[in-house]
Amino acid sequence: MFEKPPTIESTPSPEEGPEKIPTEAEIKEHFDRLLEGREYTDRRKLEDERGVYLWEVETAITEEEAVAISEEGGTKEYTYRRKGPHAGGNPSDTNIDFAYFDGMGMPVGGGNVSKLKDGEWVYFEETPTF
Repeated sequence: MFEKPPTIESTPSPEEGPEKIPTEAEIKEHFDRLLEGREYTDRRKLEDERGVYLWEVETAITEEEAVAISEEGGTKEYTYRRKGPHAGGNPSDTNIDFAYFDGMGMPVGGGNVSKLKDGEWVYFEETPTF
């Protein structure tokens, strides 16, 4: 027998569920912490009735990152994705990933930088996979 997939209506609200959905201000604070004062621009931000479910920000890569990925003039993108069913899919975790893009906008590596677990952000070393 097949179970009906969860819908937004059947998903616990932030008050009911074990995991709190971060507010826009909390997500921005998290980006600011990850970027350590570097300037960034919003690429895309999508919301539904429960808040932000996808937020992409972009920044220029540092000299150190350019050497690591053998690419000058590239960018680095951080992507926040909220757990649960929404118009952007049904991610199993609330997390932030990063990706490097070359000067022509092609992805050249990336990885996971943090994950929300039991209401707290868990950080990973930003070791890109290529």
